Amino acid sequence: MKSKVEFQNGQPIVDAADIAPLLELDVVGFQALMKSGKIRTGVERGSGQDEGKLRLTFQSSQWRVRLPLKMPQRSTRR
Repeated sequence: MKSKVEFQNGQPIVDAADIAPLLELDVVGFQALMKSGKIRTGVERGSGQDEGKLRLTFQSSQWRVRLPLKMPQRSTRR
């Protein structure tokens, strides 16, 4: 299953409906764990050879899921 990731102001945005199934949770359960702080998130931005790459991490005390991503190309239209 591929998760859809959008970017707003350079920040990745992922719909809970895309992530919850990866964690074997329903959306309501996922959102409750996020709000309670039992699921933590992180974004790592690549540099050097990894410039333009991201890794999103969703983590609890029992598991960790990492999603490698490529940043969208910026338009150079004038």
